[in-house]
Amino acid sequence: MSRYKLGDISEIQSGPFGTQLHKDEYVSEGIPMLNSKNIGNGVIVEDSLDFVPESVCARLPRYILKEGDILFGRAGTIERHTYVDSKYDGCFQGTNCIRIRCKNKQKSLYISYYLWLSELKVKIENVAGGSIQSYITTDLLKDIEIEIPDDYEKQANFFLLIDEKIRNNNQINDNLAA
Repeated sequence: MSRYKLGDISEIQSGPFGTQLHKDEYVSEGIPMLNSKNIGNGVIVEDSLDFVPESVCARLPRYILKEGDILFGRAGTIERHTYVDSKYDGCFQGTNCIRIRCKNKQKSLYISYYLWLSELKVKIENVAGGSIQSYITTDLLKDIEIEIPDDYEKQANFFLLIDEKIRNNNQINDNLAA
């Protein structure tokens, strides 16, 4: 088992700020933009997606999400995050999100699951700023310590299988309720 600071094994970046991306640049169709409102408990909520034109992505390429990225909301429900899978590769990072991009992409799925540990979520909540609404910063996330076992891929794949079973069961329940 190896121990790392998250900032040593990943690139952590806030979304574009108001001077880089203006609300009037949003469009009704285009490249989906993932904001904190789209971050569920490990899933991406598509109900209220915003969109930006390809010209915004061309102008701000560092905010284009890649498979394996991990997204946190910067304020509010900071305990939630989601793993960007292949379906959302190429989406645009929203202004109120923080993106974690692991230097070793193979470790990103394990790290995403590791960040769900209750003691880690409590630690993040305890060091978060804000009195009315909690918020996190890139520096806070960079200092989070992560333990990575030698068999991290095996563990991540096990959790992925469990998640798939849960999704399948939820789909069955939804179909039965319909």
